[in-house]
Amino acid sequence: EFTALWDSSTQHRWHVRCPHCQKLYHPRRTHIDEKTGERHAGLVYETILRPDGLPNEPAISETVRYRCPKCHKDLPDTAAARLALSGTAGKPRGIYISDNEYAATAPPTHGRQFNSVAVKPWAPIAIRMVFATLARSRGDLEPTKKLVMLDDADIWSESEYFTENKTRPAGGYKMLEEWDREAKDEEKRPFRFGGIDVQQDHFVLTVRKWARDSQSRQHFAEKVLSAGVLKDRLEMCGVMPARTFLDTRHDPQRVRRLCAMNGWRTVLGEGEKDYTHQLFLPGNDKPIPEKRIYSEPKIIDPWIGTVSQGGSGKIAEWNFSKPSALGRLALLRSIPRNDGQLHWSGADDAPDWYYKEIDAFHRAKKFNARGEQYEEWEAHGPDHGADGECIGVIAASMADLAGAESLVPAT
Repeated sequence: EFTALWDSSTQHRWHVRCPHCQKLYHPRRTHIDEKTGERHAGLVYETILRPDGLPNEPAISETVRYRCPKCHKDLPDTAAARLALSGTAGKPRGIYISDNEYAATAPPTHGRQFNSVAVKPWAPIAIRMVFATLARSRGDLEPTKKLVMLDDADIWSESEYFTENKTRPAGGYKMLEEWDREAKDEEKRPFRFGGIDVQQDHFVLTVRKWARDSQSRQHFAEKVLSAGVLKDRLEMCGVMPARTFLDTRHDPQRVRRLCAMNGWRTVLGEGEKDYTHQLFLPGNDKPIPEKRIYSEPKIIDPWIGTVSQGGSGKIAEWNFSKPSALGRLALLRSIPRNDGQLHWSGADDAPDWYYKEIDAFHRAKKFNARGEQYEEWEAHGPDHGADGECIGVIAASMADLAGAESLVPAT
């Protein structure tokens, strides 16, 4: 609704005046050359990371400046520089300029946009930009969304960050092949997760292994007809019971009891939502609320109403946001690497059904009752392989191997 209102408004954006060339421009965080597609102006800084991979905030702050898109001269990150750009309320140097003089309504709806670059210190914004880039490399758009909505005061659209590449993401390896980059826990056990989409008469098994930087490789995929064969395949793949997750969307009681007997976990996908966790972050002695795309675990007794009720056969179950998991999966699949490898890949000998099903979801344009357009994930054809990989993404996120939360592990 807000997007439609802004689109039909006068779209007046605040423009600052360069103290060097005296030309007006919209103070974006990044200015892209229309001909080359390269960044040529805006916030300029060096990306300097600490040994743990997080932004080195003091070092980055010393390099921050703003480059005029008109004359390409730099301004230092000082209050005086921002005053020279925008002026004061009494003596403004900037003005609002409309990007849509032919607004749809009569009389026109007047829209005003004023972003943080015009008046706020640039170093914190640059640091947030570095963190958002790191988070995108781990499949998480949330920090980028906050930059666009809070710092840019702009409309957010996640679709532009996803690429519809339907070529097989074959990584040049075979299923069950070992990988020297696979992350290990403190007990030297591999971070290898089984994501199982449960159907009426079979199980769709996908196994994926993860590196610390969120790069991952497919380990195995098969459609199996019985729980016994499923257990054998998981043991063959070296997947621990505690790192095995089954979807409870269909026949939840049967699935939960099966998991209780084998020490497996359960998950349940929901619609678009966030889950609040009370977490201890580094430097905080009290828990603070943090958003995640999965819930806290619920302990469930699947044997209620039987003689086994109240025994030790309980299971842990997590709810998760299915659209967010699909978005994280799509982003991980689109991340380029400098070493010639795929960031998210499949095995050369993976079955054909697997490659078809991981591409089942698309961003579909739809309209609500007011005629306003929006986008959501929609499946075309069997999607069980994609569901299994979504479960794997959730498991990797909980293990601090994917998502922005993996950059600042909490307890």
